[in-house]
Amino acid sequence: MKRKALATTFIVGLVVVVAIVLLLKPHEIYNYLKNMDPRYLLLAVVLQFASILVVSFRWSWLVHAAGYKPTNRSMILISIAGQAMNSITPASRWGGEPIKAYLLKKKQKVPMEAGMASLVVEKIMDIITFFLITMIAIVYGFYYSNVPPHIMILLGISLFFTFSLLFALFYVSFLKKVQAEQVIRLIDKFRWLTEKVPLFSQYKNKMHDVLNNYYSTVLRITNRDYIWYIGILFSLAYWSIEFARAYVIFKGLGFEVPIAVIATAYILSAMMGSIPSLPGGLGIVESTTIVIYSTSNIPSAVSGIVTIIDRLISYWLIILIGIPITWYLGVTSIKNGELNGNKDGSRQGPKNRKIRSD
Repeated sequence: MKRKALATTFIVGLVVVVAIVLLLKPHEIYNYLKNMDPRYLLLAVVLQFASILVVSFRWSWLVHAAGYKPTNRSMILISIAGQAMNSITPASRWGGEPIKAYLLKKKQKVPMEAGMASLVVEKIMDIITFFLITMIAIVYGFYYSNVPPHIMILLGISLFFTFSLLFALFYVSFLKKVQAEQVIRLIDKFRWLTEKVPLFSQYKNKMHDVLNNYYSTVLRITNRDYIWYIGILFSLAYWSIEFARAYVIFKGLGFEVPIAVIATAYILSAMMGSIPSLPGGLGIVESTTIVIYSTSNIPSAVSGIVTIIDRLISYWLIILIGIPITWYLGVTSIKNGELNGNKDGSRQGPKNRKIRSD
């Protein structure tokens, strides 16, 4: 892994936690924490691992639909490693996907483009679900006048952002008229971002063949209607578990918070965290979540406690577990956009050769 990125993540994370505690009055936070029921904290941890299982089985199911048969154990380990990488890369929920595809190729012999195709279909399912949840949150806001106007505006922006992203992924993945040259030009245009993604930098010279294989795999995965229905049900289960984790933390502190409020906080913090900035959206996710909770008649100290505990479970715990798993699976570093392995001292690229991107 990039040691600098990992060190930056921990330093920024420590600063964020300390800032939240200081701003929200340490003695108030302590008074709430000492009365918290630890059983709810344990349940929150269990829900986190349940969410990992859901996304792992969904991804495994999509890879099987592409014609490959990875083991469940490998899919779970790779999913955890990918989530850890998402947490130390600037774009939360996106930066670890190429590493997951790489590990799937290394451990289960699934071609990189097939792995990426399954991950993109998975993301489309997530975004469709996210879009539906955002619409429900907006309807909730219209029916309950206590939702602040600025929250409604942010939800509207989130809806537009989600729809735009969904359209872009559908356009690139399903329209046969999209030529490889167009995608390559787009990659070059956003070189400041794509050069940081190992998949693009390693495979640029073979992008035509990679894209053709990618398109055919996407169509093979999605050639049955039920794929979408089951995939979206998986996504709904995942997001429901995410919301439930925050709900039980509130419950442990003695607060009954509507799921709609929690969903709104997750929607807006996820949108803000996806903007390439600090690793895993550090600081941005926490501040957005606290603002949403605090403007929903929840005490600021409680908002801060729930946010810190939720991030400790869903973010820091995954990093602490996922980084060793990533090393165990065979990735020791990412240098100049290329993935380096640790099993036999070789550098992993197509056929174990380095492919330069210049």
